[in-house]
Amino acid sequence: MACFGRRSSGDPEETAAGHRSEDQEARVRSECPAKGANSRPLVLRNRAVRAALAIQRSLAELNRKNASSEKPSLAARIAIDLGPVVIDAAGEIFGDVPNIAAQAFAEPGTVIITARGQRQVAGLFVAEEHGSHELKGMPEPVTLYRICATCRGGVFP
Repeated sequence: MACFGRRSSGDPEETAAGHRSEDQEARVRSECPAKGANSRPLVLRNRAVRAALAIQRSLAELNRKNASSEKPSLAARIAIDLGPVVIDAAGEIFGDVPNIAAQAFAEPGTVIITARGQRQVAGLFVAEEHGSHELKGMPEPVTLYRICATCRGGVFP
């Protein structure tokens, strides 16, 4: 998943410039099972998948609340690929990540992740293979996985 900006977390320890304090960074690193210099990227990948699951849970809850009204139900298809992207000065995005994420075959209400992304969060989430897919602009088929649950027991529908 590409990160195209960062909002303030609202944490009072975060400075006005939007940067975290050293204590806060240490806590972020401690959330990750992998310690050391490379732990921060893993924490961010973990958060990307958790955020996608939270969005799907929130939409399901909203739909349950609105079931008796005439409001339409909402559904999101979320696809995640983790890798480098280039954003030019005009805001145009280049790279395989947005191409793959746009074409991944997510069903409404599901979170799909590529094999590349699944390898990077393996052990943190339960995923089932969703097959290999030929995607436009990709030289080889891309294997996709459906995120089913967190390894801490949080089941996702």
